[in-house]
Amino acid sequence: MGEFETDKVQEFLASQGFLRFARSFETYQKLFTEHNDAEQRRQMNRRMCEIFLDNAVPDVNQMGEEIDRVIANWKITDPSTQHESFIPAEAIEAMIVESREYAEILRQAVVWCEKGVFTKEKLAKALSESKMAETLMASWMETKLDLPGLVNEIIGYVIEKDGEKQKLEIELSPGPVKNPGELLEKVIDGFKIIAQKFKSGDFATVQKISMSSWLLADKFSMSINAIFGEEVTLQDVPEQDRINSSQKMALQFNKRSLEEFLLTGHRPSVRKLDLSREKFIELFGKD
Repeated sequence: MGEFETDKVQEFLASQGFLRFARSFETYQKLFTEHNDAEQRRQMNRRMCEIFLDNAVPDVNQMGEEIDRVIANWKITDPSTQHESFIPAEAIEAMIVESREYAEILRQAVVWCEKGVFTKEKLAKALSESKMAETLMASWMETKLDLPGLVNEIIGYVIEKDGEKQKLEIELSPGPVKNPGELLEKVIDGFKIIAQKFKSGDFATVQKISMSSWLLADKFSMSINAIFGEEVTLQDVPEQDRINSSQKMALQFNKRSLEEFLLTGHRPSVRKLDLSREKFIELFGKD
């Protein structure tokens, strides 16, 4: 059996999530090897590392606060959750070790790209032999981890305090889809599932639904108007010093956006949508 023919490697190569992830490195390799200007190459390297290596290894000092925040939202989202905020020190240490190994593999992948020798098979082999192999496959396959607030492979939600009331924040995560069109279908399907939960009496204290995403950018106006109506109001999300999670997702899903970012530094636009409970049900709760 060849080095790329093991069951684990083939499992990665069969995953749409992994293939989309690997295509980002193929795009980087193509652009880097086509451009010989040293400064442009340096800028492309910095931008590629910003997408895939910044925050790849979590800050231990911030980790506890982030875990507490996530689990607090889980408990609002699903009061029956058994997740606790206390995580043993050895478990946190194991997460750090796994993350460092993962970051090192991605650094190596960037080097392969710059030498013109990157292949998806080499990346699949490296990741399939890593300590994070099962975690990565769980995030890329259709079977997601059993966590509160997940409604399908793409759409999840958390319920957060909004003054004296509560709001439902819709979140997108990378999933097993082939292209933005299929992604949009999954998003609408997730909206419909959430709307049915509203109609069945769930989320009784939620009065507002919010979502921030690159899929709400101006270039998708026709689709946005078709889904939400022409009277929909969207707000620009202010730029931050570093690219945010929604922008990173856009760069992985949209090859043209990735090419533009690597060559010019232009980030995908992100906008925010707020809908009332009643309007959300009207749009997505039809039987």
